[in-house]
Amino acid sequence: MALPQEHQRALDQLRTRLNQLLIALEYLYGNIQQQDPLPSWPALQSLASNAGQYMQELSDTLNSQRELFSTLHAYPTSTFPAYDPGRQELLYSLLYKKLDLRAEEWIDESLKDTTEQNGTGQSDGLASDQMEELWSWAGGSLRKFLEPWDEEGRFEDNFTVAEREAGVENVVTGIKRDLDPDPDEEANQVEIQKEKALKLEETEGPMPSGYDPSKPAMPLESLLRFATTGDMNPPGANR
Repeated sequence: MALPQEHQRALDQLRTRLNQLLIALEYLYGNIQQQDPLPSWPALQSLASNAGQYMQELSDTLNSQRELFSTLHAYPTSTFPAYDPGRQELLYSLLYKKLDLRAEEWIDESLKDTTEQNGTGQSDGLASDQMEELWSWAGGSLRKFLEPWDEEGRFEDNFTVAEREAGVENVVTGIKRDLDPDPDEEANQVEIQKEKALKLEETEGPMPSGYDPSKPAMPLESLLRFATTGDMNPPGANR
């Protein structure tokens, strides 16, 4: 029996959220693995924030159709997966009912930690009034503790408090650039880079913008396909 239209839309939305999260995580992983030196801390924060936003949207999508996604089962037809090895792997994933061993260990460990921490021997969390009391106490206590560090600029430091106290000259970072440069030397480097950029612009002229108004605009269908799947090739095109 075919699924209702609203269920099909829910599955398609779930696929879109999963694909967006996958692209964001792959982009973050690629930046960390391939760039040397590493991207700046604000850039990494931005990439991680985007991944977190996609993860939250995925969670909202799952919660909005919790009953559907928890009761839905895959019943492939006789023509699926045919002779396509890629589809066979997809079929195995759809029909696999057990969690991965690592996921089972994570769940067991999380439940065990909860029962040990609340002291009740039960996996139930705190009540709403207990949570409110906890956060009202924690907010003021943490603020008193963190405000002096914020005024000293420790949150913008490249080294931890323990590393600063022990001496940063012995810290092994694995990064080629100097994380604690001299302010005067850093200012001189900035001026040198500006002078090089001005000389390059004077000799070679301004860099082209890369925009060609004579070319047609990208079709809306291609733009939407790239936004949801990350694929710029039209269906049936040679890859």
